[in-house]
Formats: sequence, C-alpha cells, structure tokens
Amino acid sequence: MSAYSLKQSQSVRTLILLLLLAVSHSTMAADVSVSTISKHSDAAVFKMVEWQIDFDGDYDNPFDSDLVKVDAHFQTPSGKRVVMPAFYLQPYDLKLVGENEKLKLQDKGQWRLRFSPRETGSYTFHITVKDQQGQRQSQTQTFHVKSSDHPGVIRVSKQNPKTFVYDNNEPYIPIGLNLCTPPGSRKDGPPQRVFVYDQWFKSMNQNGMNFGRLWLAPVFNWLSLWDKPGRIDQEGAARVDYVMQLAQENNVAMMMCIDVHLHLQTKRYFWKTNPMKRSNGGPITWPTQMWENEEAIRLFKNRLRYLVARWGYSPSVFAWELWNEVNLSDQSQKFEKQITDWHALMADYIREIDPYQHMITTSTAHAKGPMHMLDSLDKLDFVQTHFYGNTNSVNFVRNLSAWHPTAYGNRPHIFGEFGPSPKIEKMDLDTKGVNVKNAIWAGMFVESPATPMLWWWSGYIDKNNLWELYGPLSAFMKIVPVAAAPHTNPNVRSHQWTKPVTNPKAIPLNIDGSRTLWENARPNQPTTLTVNADGSVEGAEILSEMLHGQKAHPKWHNPLTIDVEYQQAGTFSVIVTQVSKADPIVLNIIVDGKNELEESITRDQLTAPQTYQVNIPKGKHQIQVINTGRDWAQVSYQLTGPVLTDQPFVDVMANTYPHAKSGQAAMIGWLHNRQWIWTDVVDGKTIDGIAPSILHLDQLVDGNFDLQWWDTTTGKIQATHSVTVQNGQLKLDVPAFKTDIAFKLVTR
Repeated sequence: MSAYSLKQSQSVRTLILLLLLAVSHSTMAADVSVSTISKHSDAAVFKMVEWQIDFDGDYDNPFDSDLVKVDAHFQTPSGKRVVMPAFYLQPYDLKLVGENEKLKLQDKGQWRLRFSPRETGSYTFHITVKDQQGQRQSQTQTFHVKSSDHPGVIRVSKQNPKTFVYDNNEPYIPIGLNLCTPPGSRKDGPPQRVFVYDQWFKSMNQNGMNFGRLWLAPVFNWLSLWDKPGRIDQEGAARVDYVMQLAQENNVAMMMCIDVHLHLQTKRYFWKTNPMKRSNGGPITWPTQMWENEEAIRLFKNRLRYLVARWGYSPSVFAWELWNEVNLSDQSQKFEKQITDWHALMADYIREIDPYQHMITTSTAHAKGPMHMLDSLDKLDFVQTHFYGNTNSVNFVRNLSAWHPTAYGNRPHIFGEFGPSPKIEKMDLDTKGVNVKNAIWAGMFVESPATPMLWWWSGYIDKNNLWELYGPLSAFMKIVPVAAAPHTNPNVRSHQWTKPVTNPKAIPLNIDGSRTLWENARPNQPTTLTVNADGSVEGAEILSEMLHGQKAHPKWHNPLTIDVEYQQAGTFSVIVTQVSKADPIVLNIIVDGKNELEESITRDQLTAPQTYQVNIPKGKHQIQVINTGRDWAQVSYQLTGPVLTDQPFVDVMANTYPHAKSGQAAMIGWLHNRQWIWTDVVDGKTIDGIAPSILHLDQLVDGNFDLQWWDTTTGKIQATHSVTVQNGQLKLDVPAFKTDIAFKLVTR
C-alpha cells in the first residue's frame, strides 16, 4: 500500500470514529431530556425556575445518590459555574376539601430541578446523570433572568457578625416563633393538617413577622420526612413544599430542623420508631452509634442532599438546623467530641453541595447546659439557646445573653425555643401574653437582636390570638441599623421621679437564676451578687437556679452570697420549687455570719413551691444561702426592703447606633415596669403604674434628633419632640405609663 493510500485509510478511520462518537454523544444527550415546568419568560432573580428531567433508569432507591446522582451544571451571566442537585419526586395533588386535607398521588415518580437565579442575564445549563451505566448528559439549555426587588438569602453580617443581613446587605431582624408541626399528631390532629399554616402565615404577615421554625421529624409529625432507612416520605415532602411556598409568599424565613433528640433517647417511644435503628432496617443498634457508624453517616448525607435539592433554592430557608436539642440524646456528654466531629462533617458536606450557602446551626437544651465543644465549632454560623421555666423573661433574656461566652466566637446567638413552663397548662393562665411580650421586646436589646422563639404556637398564640403582640415590635424596629456595626449601650446616670415621692414603700425584688448546668461550670461555683438601690443585680447573669449540696457533686457546690443594703427593715426569702430524690437537702440562711434558718427538706414535702423566710433589719448586710445537704434544690429568691418606691422600679434597656445615617435610628430604648411579670399578673397582684420621670443618659453621640415615644401595644407613635444631645448627654422627660413604653431617637 502506498503512503498516500495508507494516509487516506487512516483519515477514513478517524472520520468514522468521530462520527461514531458524535452519534454516541447525541444518543446519550437524547437519553436525558429536560422540560420546563415554570415559564422561562417569568425567570427573575430569586424566583424559582423548575424543570422536569426524564431519562431511562429503574432504581431500587432513587433517594440514594450512590445509586443515581442527578446534577444541573449552570454557567451564570458573570461566568461562575454552579452545581445544583436534582431530586426524585412523587407528585401529589394537595388541597383542602371542606375542612379536610386531601392528598392524592397524581403520577409516577419523576426527577425535578429547582433553581433560583441570583444574577440577571443569560444562563446556560445541562444535566448529568451518573449511575451504574456510567454518565449521561443532556443538551445545553439557555434562559434569561430579569431583575427583581427580592433582597436575597439571609446571612451573617460582615459589618456586625452578631447580626443577620440579606444578600443586598439590608438588615434582617428575626421576629417570629416556632411553627414546627401542624397541631396534634397523626392520631389526633385537626383534619385541615397542613392547611392550618394558611391562617398562621396570614397572621404573621399582618403583624410584620418574618421568622419561623419547622421540624422535619419525628414520625408523629405530618411534615416528617422519615420513611424507611435512606428514603424520603413523599407525602411529608409535599406538605413541606406547601409550607415553604406559603413562607415565601408571606416573607417568612424558616429554620429547617432536620432531626430531633427524641429519636436518640432509648427511654422514649421514638427510639423504637427511628428508621436508623437496625430493627427497622437501619444500621445502628444504639443511639451513640449515630455519630460514627459509616452507613448512618452516608444515609444522613443523602438526606441532606435531598433537602438542598428540593428546598435549597428558596430564600425562605433561614438555616439548616442539624439537630434539635442534641444534648438530650443518650450519653451526649460522654460523646460530645464525636457529636462535634459529626456536626463538622455534615457542615462541610452541606457547604459542598448547597450553592446558596444557607446558614448552618444546631441546638441544645438549656435544661442540661450547653455543649461547649459543639457550641464553639466555627463551622456553625450561629449558636442557639432553649430556655423554659422562667417567671421573669426580661431577666432571663438579658442574663442568658450576657452570659453567652465570647469563646463561642463572634457569631449571632438566638433563643430557638422559650416558654415560662415546660407544661402549657401553667402558661394558659397568661392569656394576655405578658411573658411573651416581655421576652420579645427584651430580645431587641441584646447583642443579637431577635425575638426569643416561643414554643406554643397553636395551643397558645393562635388560641389566644396573640399574633398582635408582634406587630408593634416589628413596626418599632424599622429603620434601626442593627447590622451596619456593633451597637453600644448608653449609661444611665440617673432615673428619678418628676415629683419626689414621700413615705416610700418597699417593693419586692425577685432574683431568679438563669442557668441550669449539670457539669463543672461557672454557675456551679460559689457566687456573689450585689443588689443596688435601683433594683439592679450585679452578677445575676451567672446565677444558677440550682443550689447544689456538698456530697453528691462536691465540685458543683455553689453557696450564694448577697451583698445588699436594706433601705427599710424587711425580709429575705428562698422559694424552693423542687429538690432531688436523694437524701433531704439542708437549707441554711446566714445573715452577717449568724445562721438564721436551717431546714431539712425532702421531695415529699414539696407538693407545691415552699417559701423559707427570715427578717432583715435596715442597713448593710451580707446574706448567705448554703445547701449543706447531699444533692440539689431548685430555688429562687425574694428581697423586700432594699428597693423602695422613691425611684422608678423600671428596667431601662437601650442601644445606640453611632453609625446611623439621616432617617435612621441613632438610639432605641425600652422602659419596662418591673412589677409587670406574668406570674404577678396571673395571681391578680396590683401593678402600680409608673408616674412621669426624668431619665438622664450619657455616652451618646452629639447631634439633633427627633425623639419618638411609642405605644408598645398599638405600635403607634404617641408623641414626637426635637431634642439635642450635647456633650454626650440627654435628659428625657418620660411620660407616665402602666406596663412599658419605648422610645426612638431618629437622626435628622
């Protein structure tokens, strides 16, 4: 064969090979087709575009990304490459018929892609399918995106890392509550099921609320995504679709709680139903194996991938919350390192697959104290506290926020759950929502402004129509530049009555601990408080509500010392709520070195809280409270005599914003009548109103401002005055009020 013929033959073979490759590629592309469900012409920034993906393949478990993995590969107008996972869906028709939710399977399962563009301009994308046959790819598609006024996904502010902002840098102040499940359970819930969210979101929207929380487990929950191991409950997912659509329509961001401690408590029924349990087809035989078992980790990652694929598009996803109260899972303290490592692993995985980089968090229960190693994990975007059982939510919010260690990093902190009692029967008596109102207003005056999230949304807030508590707060917090830079706190130089009071009377001062820690921690050490004449208490932020004995946990023995001056002769009381089942506690009250009371108390004696009281003469004193018994007692304290009515008995909480621009709030403040707490209101005690007073503040920024006085019940401005701050000082003529009043200084 001539050289020419040989070269010609090679060229023919090359051409045939190229043709075969082209045909093969065309066939593979034809195997994966993409059709639009939403109109491309409607595509806008942060508006979801949805496609259906069709290809041949029969899989035992389409939720297992090791069996089949479907991804979309986008190129944005700016040239960025973005990968978004797709997901398998069984389409359900979900509607309300009369008073009943009706859920009907419409079609066979199909693959979907949901995407929210973040840029204007032309996008291109293609789909890849990886399975045991290899990899297939669709043809490239193009769509154009218009602008919109949507502010974007919520993130931690770079200017003030204790706060949140939208993508466009507008501040986001979380104002809301838990909405974790439809009322009741699968056995006794109302027939509307998921459609109760229509009214809840409507009420939230009407009152400027923008924050909620969903549980995606456990099995009793109609929104649960639990199914057989490694599978996703498609009926639950259809309901979550509906909730998230409502959330976006009503401008509410939802914290998506993926799993709950109940599944990892062997003493609870839910452990028996945990799909991860080997007897249910899962890989683990004991809760602590959840953190290191390779198959359990793989299955959880698959669940995370599904969540990101189905709902990651939504700017109404506030954060992925990996666990609810993970420290209540079995042996959590012993396995804290493993739990922390597990969270780090999952956080890394979410950041790998979530193109929107939604925030990541987890939560611990206040009842057993924080998990320091876990809370210090910098892969979590913010830290949460849950607290219950308070009588004075203002003190709880303020003290817990002040105690929150800087060792946890310069990150936001929110109260993911709260309530005055773990049992709603006690809370039902507060039909006006005194405790809730006090908590949500106090929540604006801490480093991370956000409303503590009440747990009882249906049986309390909705039942008593207390949504309106949130509207005035939402209106008040507009134009407050919380995220531009950290705020400062003005100094209260004095707060005096406009007209002096003659013959002042003593006001009972209640002191409640805000820490419950079963570990070696600062609250479980000897503690000293200083009580001031205005009723403020120095050191209260580290006060435990548990008074530990000397023998059961000697390292936790925490006698209390109170330095105080009684303006009038009065009393000192210790209120004992409950005690350990172990040997009796022995309560000692020592005044100026003399033991005035020694009492042995057993659990059988405490059918109700008991008060143990001693008399205190006028003058300066040192009072000590010591438990010389074996184990713990839950206690609070009341002092009558140190605080008199000769000055306002008022909490003054205020933030200043030196960086405020014209038209923004340079300072906000809230004055709370300290007699106005829910237990006293429920008990029918007389709540004395606050007469006109003069509040003297300093450490302010000089300038001319508009001073607004706000009614916290109506959300209306009562009065506006022009004021001038000179030499950093300002005197405010505070009008009379009954329960509370707010003010705002607006920069001219």
